[in-house]
Parts: sequence; C-alpha cells; structure tokens
Amino acid sequence: MAEQTVTYLIGKDGKITVEVNGVKGAACRELVRDTVEKLGVELSTELKPEYFEQTGEKEQEKNRF
Repeated sequence: MAEQTVTYLIGKDGKITVEVNGVKGAACRELVRDTVEKLGVELSTELKPEYFEQTGEKEQEKNRF
C-alpha cells in the first residue's frame, strides 16, 4: 500500500491548497473533511485520477458476484 500523505499549503494571498496522495476514491475527501471545514469554505476542487480509481474493497466486492 502506498504511503498516505496530506499536504496543506497556505499562499501569501491566503488561498489554502490541500493535496492528498496515496488514497484512492472518495476516501481522500473523507480524510480531510474535518480540517477543511475548520479552515473555512472550500472554493474549488480539482480531483486527481486516483479519485476515480476503485478502492480494493469495491474491487473485491465486485469480484464476489
């Protein structure tokens, strides 16, 4: 399993960028949800290709049928 990392960058203009690596599917959003809510409103989201990949659990479930 790849190492999971979350990086928070705060620009001089106050813009906060959150980058998640090593997490597939919607789990990335779950991972940072509480922190993002505490920091304020998230204005935009750019999803990486990993977001659209299936997690191991879904793949295993799919193979059962």
